[in-house]
Amino acid sequence: MSNQKAAFSAENYDRNILNTIPYYDEVYNQIAEIVSTIFLDKAVSWLDIGCGTGKMAKTAFEQCNVEKMICTDHSSAMLEAAKQKIGFSSVEFLKLPIEEINYDSQFDVITSILVNHYMTYQERMIAVRNCYHALKEEGIFITFENFAPCDETMEKLYLKRWERYQSSKGKSRKECEKHLSRYNTAYFPITIQEQIKILRDCEFMSVEIFWCSYMQTGILAKKVNHFGRLKL
Repeated sequence: MSNQKAAFSAENYDRNILNTIPYYDEVYNQIAEIVSTIFLDKAVSWLDIGCGTGKMAKTAFEQCNVEKMICTDHSSAMLEAAKQKIGFSSVEFLKLPIEEINYDSQFDVITSILVNHYMTYQERMIAVRNCYHALKEEGIFITFENFAPCDETMEKLYLKRWERYQSSKGKSRKECEKHLSRYNTAYFPITIQEQIKILRDCEFMSVEIFWCSYMQTGILAKKVNHFGRLKL
């Protein structure tokens, strides 16, 4: 696996990420709303990959009907921070990279927030296939990550816009430049079209963008039944 290195330490992650990712809180609310809409009153089993400090789990238990949840991360510090934040006995925390996930048809929902863009293309394929196999029939996979614009002109525009956002949140010019210098050096985004292709190549036949803002996108993929029909 690629050597994942988060932009911020576990101790200051929550504060710094809000000044870095536009609409960060709203993304989690959107995910919870999607889950509640699809599953209505059903109690769901949920796997959150790269759980960080536990924000997805906290939002899920506040807004959705969650029967059980497994939170994984490669970082012991992040897992410890998540344990401190989440006070629910129905949550299990595992130190486990996404490529080593080996579940079979166990989850209604799988979320992967700001994880896949650290991986090589082949690692992404392995990770997404693992998620597909871990889902029950009619289960959903939601991924949210940084993306790469389609050409150099758009890349310059999007990076400049993202820099202005961070500056508006009080970051110094040096801090903005330091974070943006991670692009294609510390993490390796691909285009939205490439992300969708990976999902389809891994057998997800129903795939849609549910969020796109600045240089982040959210994609929803549904595992269809054996007859190729969708059920909502």
